[in-house]
Amino acid sequence: MHAGTVARIPVILDGDPGHDDAVAWLLAFASPGLDVLGVTTVAGNAGVEQTTRNARQILTLLGVRDVPLAQGADRPLVGDTTAAATVHGASGLDGADLPAPLVDVSPLPAVELMAELLRSSEDPVWLVPTGPLTNVATLLLAHPELTGRIAGISLMGGGILAGNWTPAAEFNILADPEAAQLVFGSGVPIRQAGLDVTHQAMLLPAEVERVRALGGPLAQVVADWVEFFFAFHRERGYAGAPLHDVVAVVALTRPELLTTRDLYVEVETQGEYARGATVGDVHGVSGREPNARVAFGIDRPGFVELVVDAVARLTADGPQRPVRPYRPVPSRAATPAAPVLAGDRGGWPTVIDCDPGTDDLAALLLARQLPALDVRAVTVVAGNTDLDHATRNALGLVELIGWDVPVARGATGPLTRELVTAADIHGSDGLLGVELPRGGAADPRPAWQVIRDVALASAVPIDVVAVGPLTNVAIALAVYPDLRRRIRRVVAMGGGVEAGNTTAAAEFNAYVDPEAMRRVLTDGVPFWLCPLDVTHQAYITAPELARVRALGTPAATVFADVIERYLPVVARYAGGRGAPLHDPLAVAYAADDEGFGSVRCFIGVETRGERTRGMTITDRFSDASLEPTGCLVETVDRKRFVATILEALGRY
Repeated sequence: MHAGTVARIPVILDGDPGHDDAVAWLLAFASPGLDVLGVTTVAGNAGVEQTTRNARQILTLLGVRDVPLAQGADRPLVGDTTAAATVHGASGLDGADLPAPLVDVSPLPAVELMAELLRSSEDPVWLVPTGPLTNVATLLLAHPELTGRIAGISLMGGGILAGNWTPAAEFNILADPEAAQLVFGSGVPIRQAGLDVTHQAMLLPAEVERVRALGGPLAQVVADWVEFFFAFHRERGYAGAPLHDVVAVVALTRPELLTTRDLYVEVETQGEYARGATVGDVHGVSGREPNARVAFGIDRPGFVELVVDAVARLTADGPQRPVRPYRPVPSRAATPAAPVLAGDRGGWPTVIDCDPGTDDLAALLLARQLPALDVRAVTVVAGNTDLDHATRNALGLVELIGWDVPVARGATGPLTRELVTAADIHGSDGLLGVELPRGGAADPRPAWQVIRDVALASAVPIDVVAVGPLTNVAIALAVYPDLRRRIRRVVAMGGGVEAGNTTAAAEFNAYVDPEAMRRVLTDGVPFWLCPLDVTHQAYITAPELARVRALGTPAATVFADVIERYLPVVARYAGGRGAPLHDPLAVAYAADDEGFGSVRCFIGVETRGERTRGMTITDRFSDASLEPTGCLVETVDRKRFVATILEALGRY
């Protein structure tokens, strides 16, 4: 900060430019009160490749060279992408001739750039998202330890009174309502500039001509942008072009221009008609404390002068802010990944993602001794038990068998829901009271980073064998969009075609986090599912457990101990014949698919049903003929499977 100047607010701009995003960014860079640390892009008004190109052109036009730019999410946290070509044109920024982009894109994905900037800033940072909230929500999921480094979130999105993309929902929120609800529920201070105020924040045609009359390429481009944007709105009866996203910047630079109310706001993520609606408790009927400062009015003449002055300032002198020497943000993506410990024999590079859990423990014991698997890391997620117990169980097992692999903690709960555990099946500790040695320390990296690092260090795409809720895998794919190209396949235990085991419709892993399962299923990663229908065939009987115990090794003893306690709880699922080994089956299939039968088909998961949450949907027995999304494992040679377990445990 220069002598005699006031403290500047550090901000990260996140958007999907977009005409109004572009003007919002112009205002941010023109403001002497803001210090723009970085810019990130998200899919929204156009696909993320296009919005990133638009961002490069905007920064080039503004003469910005000292601020890093990173590309972010190419799709919502959950669900399908929505674009706004009818409003912003095919490019998302039609209507003006823009310079060739001279600004490079950081090798860091958007979420990791945000995280690095939050860590390195002297002061807490404001996030200013003007597109779908996918990047911000993913940041909160992936880096909960950085929540305290966020001063607040000043966003454009929603509308308390009405929507614009549906009668109830505004575009940015509707494009990713699950992300929006996560943001509004995060506890981070929020300033909301929704349609209630942004429809008032218009530039009228005569005011656009004031901008054009400033002269110079920048003023010409801004006027062309606003005129193009106005063409869409003129047909709908507007007197001018509402510059929605600009108000999110005004809320930080000139909050006195806004009339606001503090409200409790949440986002409808289900709903037949109201999905994506921002529901504001205007009359305080919920009794909940406000979580957002919502703008309802604006001093429009003051707003117009602010925009015109910003264009004039940049037109005359360039960005009016202390220009920092360019300091590249440390790039984990550009730095070779730290060496990852490989298995002590050949096999396919694999990460086991689990929620130990009795049968998870059995799966890890099996994975350690299958030559076809080179297990390079174990990542842990909350599911069967809470994350602390699950991590302790994984570390204890690794210590018991002398397994030299990193164990990394992951998600403490589902993407968008409260955690439901399986304490009734696995006990509150996850292992029905079976004691393990005290293990070492968990890897300091979060699970999703470990998955990414293993993939980067591998000469070939890796396998991920997921035997718990798919939360960690979904977050990894959201944080690192390029990761999908480094994963050969995901083999998951979850779902049930004929019936569930947690509800009548849903299997436990799918029920706990159906949004994560849907994200992975639709992300383009090859997917194999081992549902209850096949795992109930993969049971082990009491006499077979006695053969395991007779092996006499500590590993075999622990296997027998946990499964003997597990057997009376779950034997009903296998017709009383034995204990179904759900998770070991997925590991065995990943190692060798001989003895299994599978079919490629459509696989989906219900995320919105009141009675069918987590229900696995396939077209295996219907005439729907939907596009296949994965392979469904349907049958197993049980005797071969049990022989594999005995042979593997015999190697300890």
